[in-house]
Amino acid sequence: MKVDAITSSTNPLLKKIRALHQRAFREKYSAYILEGERLLEEALLKGVVLEEIIASETFFKQGLGRLSDANLSRLLTVPDKIFAELATTTNPSGILAIAKIKTANPKKLFSGTPLVVIADAIQDPGNLGTLIRTSLAASASGLIMTKGTVDPYNPKVVRSAMGASFQLPCLWDVDTGEAIKLCRDNGLQIVASAAEGTKYFWQANMTKPTAIIVGNEGQGLSQNVLDVADEIIAIPMSDKSESLNAAQAATIFLFEAVRQRH
Repeated sequence: MKVDAITSSTNPLLKKIRALHQRAFREKYSAYILEGERLLEEALLKGVVLEEIIASETFFKQGLGRLSDANLSRLLTVPDKIFAELATTTNPSGILAIAKIKTANPKKLFSGTPLVVIADAIQDPGNLGTLIRTSLAASASGLIMTKGTVDPYNPKVVRSAMGASFQLPCLWDVDTGEAIKLCRDNGLQIVASAAEGTKYFWQANMTKPTAIIVGNEGQGLSQNVLDVADEIIAIPMSDKSESLNAAQAATIFLFEAVRQRH
């Protein structure tokens, strides 16, 4: 493994890493930041293209932790103080990487008997990350994120997804109407999550190709979406509770689909 040291905070590569904290530059460079040895280990196992791997001097001297056995071709080290400026976490672990964004082939979302989740204007990073993680756990065939949804490569989303985004086919920044049309064109029924649903989640037939659409944390789904949905389904809840967040609702629907299909 080749190890090079960077000592200047004005190094062009370090400037790029700082820029990747912002969505505009992630889109410009088609790249994002991965932080922590566990995420990097998972990325390497799943074949994610890592442009550069950067470690703090302390982390490098301590032996690279879980990455000590990884077959790394090149590693860059920086002083601890500079590394803290590159990281997006309050207590950085000491290692991060620049990863390439990979666009999913839409066909991968619709293979077999598809089970697709449409995240419509989900704005909380932790919520979206959990939704990605849950979708993979429930063997969903893919996730479509509409315009207004938080950037899936936001560092908080990436951390919350715990590596699930490396494997789950995802489309993002898609117009809501286009997302629904794409699913319909591929033979999927549209099942909408809403409190005003005419059925409970266990009454919907999700053994057939299905797209489950969940809405914004505060406003839910628009009336336009509800008007075109094949099913509007609800989750019975205590009068003491106002609502569940999108990831919680989607988890219930997804694993009901798993139950029905098995």
